[in-house]
Amino acid sequence: MARLTLHSLSTLSDKRGRSMTIMLQMNLFAGPELPNDKGPDVQLDEKHRPDLSLIALAVAPPNARDAAGLGEWLAEQLGKPVHLTLTANRSTMLSYREQGDGLHLRLHEFFAAATPKVLWALAALLASEDLEAVGVVDRFINDQCARLIVEPRPVQPQGRFHDLGEILDEVNTCFFHNECGVRITWGQAGSRRYRRSIQLGSYVSQEKLIRIHPCLDQAWVPRQYVAWIVFHETLHEVMGTRASATGNRRSLHPPEFSALEETFPNYRECKQWENDNLYRLLRFNPRAKPLTPPHPRQSE
Repeated sequence: MARLTLHSLSTLSDKRGRSMTIMLQMNLFAGPELPNDKGPDVQLDEKHRPDLSLIALAVAPPNARDAAGLGEWLAEQLGKPVHLTLTANRSTMLSYREQGDGLHLRLHEFFAAATPKVLWALAALLASEDLEAVGVVDRFINDQCARLIVEPRPVQPQGRFHDLGEILDEVNTCFFHNECGVRITWGQAGSRRYRRSIQLGSYVSQEKLIRIHPCLDQAWVPRQYVAWIVFHETLHEVMGTRASATGNRRSLHPPEFSALEETFPNYRECKQWENDNLYRLLRFNPRAKPLTPPHPRQSE
């Protein structure tokens, strides 16, 4: 039986995910819980565990101001090869994955100008995901994202069968008193034909942009269901984020969020339709010829 899991990732994900992103996501997973495909946890001996006291001392790491130097320094701290790529990504600021040839790490280019304290915290985070280090890096990413000048992406709200701009206007008027200033667009489907998960909607706070998966732009997908997905993502803009009970993570789906989401008209019907049609959404093929809705019968 298909299982729906709604989750939004803040700057840093949970420990098992080993991935850090500011992109908000809404994921559907089919079947039993999926195994972690991010690679095994790395057990480091004390020789290769960065000294957390150096975070407070902010001792400057040598030659860590470009990708080559920073990668070499991190490899020395972790005791294994580090394949580092600096990016200008506008949604994912930090991500990493264990592979057979070492740690593959992607960082936003603003890490090249990070303070020594942040770089030592980054090394400690990659080594053990120490909560103190996570907090230092999280605050650094939040501060840098607030300073980024982001050029607005072009949007394409008009689909073959559903006009997202029209749906967003209705949601904004009915539920948010026209106070929500987000933009909306159809996203990209990707090249995979066989999926075990699908990201139906996402909200990028830096751009105030909602993206909806094109699998929902089909004749057989009810407009009401598309509106519910738009409503869910719009709630992220309206409610924002807040610190979790521990203060080390940001909570994107607090109890109030879930309570408000359930006020959407026909919420239970949307959930039931989702359960009944999840397998069809997972099989979406963007290259397939779209099914056109039947023409209305002419009255005699």
